[in-house]
Amino acid sequence: MMKKKRQLSIGLMSLALLMSGGAGQVQAESLEDLKARMAEHVKKLERSSRSADSQETRKMEKELEEMYLKMVDQEIKENKIMEKIDNLPVVPDKTDRTRARYGNWTWRDGVIAITNRGISGSWHAGIVAPQRLRVTAEASPNTNGVRFQSNFEGRGKVGNHNVWQTGVKSTSISQDWWAGHWAGRQVGKPYNYNFYRTNNRNSFYCSQLVWAAYMDVAKVNLNTSAYDIPGARAIHPSELLYNNKVQLIYRAK
Repeated sequence: MMKKKRQLSIGLMSLALLMSGGAGQVQAESLEDLKARMAEHVKKLERSSRSADSQETRKMEKELEEMYLKMVDQEIKENKIMEKIDNLPVVPDKTDRTRARYGNWTWRDGVIAITNRGISGSWHAGIVAPQRLRVTAEASPNTNGVRFQSNFEGRGKVGNHNVWQTGVKSTSISQDWWAGHWAGRQVGKPYNYNFYRTNNRNSFYCSQLVWAAYMDVAKVNLNTSAYDIPGARAIHPSELLYNNKVQLIYRAK
């Protein structure tokens, strides 16, 4: 009888484990919980950045980057952002009178370039700048900040990666030029490792640079709030693509 009771007890425990997802299985963190945890981390980071301990600040920035990339990956998967991007129609640019399935790459100043083939599996963005011929102004940790770069279009379609260009719907060609010019004037400034310090104009990360160019020049806010956390804003490159304020004018084949 004791043996049967023990077997029944073990069986009930096994059933309970199966219903709860198995022994030792950790429930996935929700987006809301992750964003709340990031908000607390950003507050600590701001306090740390005001201290003299730059090593501790950089460590916290790295931790924030890891949480941010996790949050972005989760947001894109849960909301099927890539499927929505794939279904975006390509329309002619403001100066283009033709229409093609994939559009035409353009070096018109102020046009935004985006790729999901960025650093460490992330995304990347730049903006065509008038200071030099056929360049984009880009902010990257690989170049220690904002630099002119060439051949953005050459990063083209590779596997699941792609390159896109978008134009802001509400701006004039002149405003686009000035946005590109504004971004080009930031060349030489360092990289911004705190993705939630977007009002900073002394350092930049890639999509913050593009966002700031249109915000400061044309008062167009390209933030969709998709990657914001309580009390802080971040701009992800995908927001410069999947956004009702912009139109897709080029998609790499």
